[in-house]
Amino acid sequence: MVSGRIVDTNAAWLSKVLTAAGATVVSRRTVGDDRAFIATTIEAMADCCDVLVGTGGLGPTSDDLTREAVADVIDEGATIVDEEAMATVEAWCRDRGLPMSEARQRVALRPVSATLVANNHGTAPGLCFAVGDTQGWMLPGPPIELKPMVTDVLIPSLTAQGVKSQSSAEVLVAGMSEVQVADCLGDLLKRDRRPQVGIRVGSGLVRLMVTDVDGLAGAVGVQATEVALRQHLGPWALPVGCVSLAQAVAEVLHDKCQTLVTAESCTGGGIGAALTEVAGSSAWFVGGWVTYTNALKTALLDVPEGLLGPDGPGAVSQDVVEAMAVGARTRSGADLAIAVSGIAGPDGGTPEKPVGTVWIAVADEAGVDARHMQYSGDRGVVRSATVRSALQLVRWRVCGVEERLWQQV
Repeated sequence: MVSGRIVDTNAAWLSKVLTAAGATVVSRRTVGDDRAFIATTIEAMADCCDVLVGTGGLGPTSDDLTREAVADVIDEGATIVDEEAMATVEAWCRDRGLPMSEARQRVALRPVSATLVANNHGTAPGLCFAVGDTQGWMLPGPPIELKPMVTDVLIPSLTAQGVKSQSSAEVLVAGMSEVQVADCLGDLLKRDRRPQVGIRVGSGLVRLMVTDVDGLAGAVGVQATEVALRQHLGPWALPVGCVSLAQAVAEVLHDKCQTLVTAESCTGGGIGAALTEVAGSSAWFVGGWVTYTNALKTALLDVPEGLLGPDGPGAVSQDVVEAMAVGARTRSGADLAIAVSGIAGPDGGTPEKPVGTVWIAVADEAGVDARHMQYSGDRGVVRSATVRSALQLVRWRVCGVEERLWQQV
């Protein structure tokens, strides 16, 4: 994890569930397999918190050094064999016909003054101990073992100590940058406001988390703030319960009993892939075409050859993308069609049509709405941004929203 070869997903998950349980996470650290450094980190972090939670390093191998490091901090390095844990390990090995090796016996060791936390999903138990006034928990690293221990043991322990669950709500924003959202919300993002609104970016969305950090606002205050955020953001905010832009498209198509087809060039099927990530997409997504060449645009979508020839506007143009959308809708019988054509790069740009130039069009029974987009960034950025803009345009078209897409020329 320290070298970056493995992503520490445990830390993010722990912070999320501990915050939801009412705890305030003040620090997170990733430590290498070094006994002295682990011990030093435990001592340092215990000085600034009431509860210290760690994961990993409790297994049977020589680089699993957490129990020894804890012993260094609280018991001058002394460890003992926990008889109950040893019996559990012996039974585990016996049931599976495995030898009771010296390595497997290591998981039954514990610091003298620590207690073990039973692991019902593996062999390595967790540790519960005290560093001064700080309560310490060291739990297994594998998520399949960690998560049940947290939800079944750690969280109930915190609750018993009087830690109350925080009221919170999340608002997801699609199609705006973090700066644009901040400008839109103004004082709602002030750090001294209660409830507090945090802002971050992830998976192509701006994520706003409303949290009753000190328990003064309550659920009513959190709900009122969520409503205020949605009022300020308007159609840029995803509906309640939607975790992605594709899911928001799915919900509106389902609610309006509409079907959708895709006609893609520069995105190479990315729009269809995003749509079919949503469970049940077969109810409203009829399929699509990836017409990368001009010949296929004409053969499969009835784009006139003249538009694609030397005297026409070319494949990346309003005329062609509109023809793609109309052709896809006509051939499929879908209620709506979304079409894209662009220059994702790194080659293919011209002074008139630089890399990042994209045309998007949505067609329905009322006609065609085409948008000219200009993106900056590498090939992946241009393609991802095009997919998001296409999904947004579909959602707004079905909802009757007329807004300028971000980065629209």
